[in-house]
Amino acid sequence: MAHFAEYLPGAQRRRPAVLSLELQARPAKASDLEAITRIAAVQEGPSQPESRQALQHCFAEAAKLDLPLLWVAMWQDELLGFAKLRHFQWPTDTSSDTPPADLPNLAPTGWYLDGVMVAQRYRRLGVGKALTQARLNWLRSQACKTVYCWVEAQNLACIDLDKAFGFAEMPFAGGQGILYKLDLPLGPEYHPSVTSLWREYLASLGESPGLTAKTYTAWHFCDNPTDADHLAELVKTGIKRATTSLYHWYQTGAEPLPKEGEYSLILNGLGEAQCLIQTQSIEIMPFEQVSAEFASIEGEGDGSVDYWRRAHIAFFERELKETGIAFEPQMPVVCEVFKRVY
Repeated sequence: MAHFAEYLPGAQRRRPAVLSLELQARPAKASDLEAITRIAAVQEGPSQPESRQALQHCFAEAAKLDLPLLWVAMWQDELLGFAKLRHFQWPTDTSSDTPPADLPNLAPTGWYLDGVMVAQRYRRLGVGKALTQARLNWLRSQACKTVYCWVEAQNLACIDLDKAFGFAEMPFAGGQGILYKLDLPLGPEYHPSVTSLWREYLASLGESPGLTAKTYTAWHFCDNPTDADHLAELVKTGIKRATTSLYHWYQTGAEPLPKEGEYSLILNGLGEAQCLIQTQSIEIMPFEQVSAEFASIEGEGDGSVDYWRRAHIAFFERELKETGIAFEPQMPVVCEVFKRVY
């Protein structure tokens, strides 16, 4: 069974000219089969027709179940590697998520990360990490609470990668390998309208929730229901097309920094989904340098930079109160421009 790319200390590798790749990890398409087969044939050793047959079976199973069981990492138009995702079920007791009582310490029922392969010249460039993160993101979007990974003991690259993502070893007596487990943080419980609106958006694109690589977050503006309702309405009507937050929260790790292309469902004060936005640009600058043009795009109050400053200073001071940090005009802020897409 093939897993993560092999680790060869000191091995010479032919590297691409670009060492920092803007990777896209997504569910595999039928048109990816040839490129995937070439990588698999080099890695696995068996003849290409055998590798192709196994991959065709994986594609067929994914289509049958309407699930993204095969993922690829792309850089521009080049396929750099692929990864598998599978769901294991004990047939003797479909109601249980544990092995039979008389077979302790075997692999439990659940989702498993499996079979990452990376083209030789693209190893050590974060391809495996991108494929792992994409699959974990998808599992979170499906409310999966736990994910597993079985690793061959000599596969040091896979072990290192699993540990980097927080996987922990668990008892396993099912063969010559190591079984890892990761509990996924699911975040808050959302109103049913959140998943409903997201599915509507995907349907408008002709995409299936089970096969899309797109993910989203859901949140509301400000710190009270009244303002959350008002600002959500401004986004819905196209008046508000930007938002500003303190960089402090991203520096502390409390939240991930927004990225261009990401989706967010905007909630009202009751937690109900109102619309979907997509981040267009991110810029970090001192609060005092935010321009009148940006303030007008935020669309709050009379649209002036004076109103913008008063409103945001009041909000930031409330946010920082429990930290003991005093707001200063020189503090960096994250200026995000977005567009309403649904």
